[in-house]
Amino acid sequence: GKRVVNKSTGLFASFFYATAVFPIQASHFFAVDILLTFFMTLTLWRLLEFFEKPSNQNAIIVGISFGLSLVTKISAAVLIAPILTALIIVFLPLLKKPSRLYLKNFASALLFIAVTPVITFILLQPYALIDSKEFIAQNLLQSKMTHDAYIFPYTLQYVGKLPYIYELKNVFLWGLGPVLAIPAFIGVFYFIKDLSKKKFILLIFFLAYFTAVGKFAVGWMRYMLPLYPLLCLFAAVLFLRVLK
Repeated sequence: GKRVVNKSTGLFASFFYATAVFPIQASHFFAVDILLTFFMTLTLWRLLEFFEKPSNQNAIIVGISFGLSLVTKISAAVLIAPILTALIIVFLPLLKKPSRLYLKNFASALLFIAVTPVITFILLQPYALIDSKEFIAQNLLQSKMTHDAYIFPYTLQYVGKLPYIYELKNVFLWGLGPVLAIPAFIGVFYFIKDLSKKKFILLIFFLAYFTAVGKFAVGWMRYMLPLYPLLCLFAAVLFLRVLK
């Protein structure tokens, strides 16, 4: 919040997230999606740092953060969308006057952001290689579940689920609660109203993740957790605008 708007926005967004109902409950039960939310948010934060200063060091840190997200859960692959967006925004203007230095900087940044997550993943998730067949089989089964609610007995509750509407309803009623959800939903429009390049990167992630996960055939509430920090950011944007 501080990086894309100002310090007050960051403080209020942090306060809203720290007091949000579902993140507290999920933390209490140590749900894996809490760790996923942390590493994905960390990746976005470091991506904004890379956007401001596109150095190899920052590219490596983005790659490590992305790798940690993937180690936690494969669904973190959605981060590819904001990462590619940031790379395009940073390097596309330089195409007007291409040079060896430009090509070198672009190639090195792309290489580090592409290779570092792979190395991080292999080091911290070695069983993906040790027993690759089982790893792939389990992930394919989970992927199949997200497209067919009839796969397991405990997913039958989601048969007939309305994509996107179901997720928004749960966030509104239970995840954030109406008091925080209303300003969060309205805050999206104010966030877009003064859209900067850094805000655009965050918005791409929000839209990509919600579009990909919201259409799942199953709808565990924890699947939407990575969006809660941004929803709290949207609420903070609206809150400070009202205070003005």
